Amino acid sequence: MPKPQSPHVAFYKSFGRPIAKVFLGAVFTYQAVYWLWVKLEDDEIKQQKTEEMKSLEGQLRAISAAKEPIRRQG
Repeated sequence: MPKPQSPHVAFYKSFGRPIAKVFLGAVFTYQAVYWLWVKLEDDEIKQQKTEEMKSLEGQLRAISAAKEPIRRQG
C-alpha cells in the first residue's frame, strides 16, 4: 500500500515550478530595474560634474583675463 503524501510535498509538487518561475522573474525584474536606476543616476552625476567643470572653467578664464598684465604699446 502506498504511503500517503504529506500536504507539504503535495503542495510543492503542484506549485513548486510556478513559484520558482515567479521568484526568478521577480529577481530578474529587480536586477534590471536596479541596473537601469544605477545607470541613470550615474549619467545624472556625470552631467552635473560636467556642468560644474564648465562653470569653474569660465570662472577661471574670467579671473585669468582680469589678472593679465596690461601691455604697453610702443
